[in-house]
Amino acid sequence: MSEEEVQILLKQIGEAQIIDSVEFAEGDLVRILEGAFQDYTGRVQDINLDKRLAGVTIPIFGKETRVEIDIDKMVAA
Repeated sequence: MSEEEVQILLKQIGEAQIIDSVEFAEGDLVRILEGAFQDYTGRVQDINLDKRLAGVTIPIFGKETRVEIDIDKMVAA
């Protein structure tokens, strides 16, 4: 069964998956657009497409800190 056929079947039963590519990869710099860390720039450590989250390290009080950010709320820097 092709990926397209799977997507059609899932839509028919109400469990459509959103399969998107993101414009950044692990190791890339990103700028956070919304939320508590808005306007911070950090480096992507990992990406979880299922949960639509990325682990990003940002500088807080002079120390690199890992935070999880919704991938829709950041762009490649």
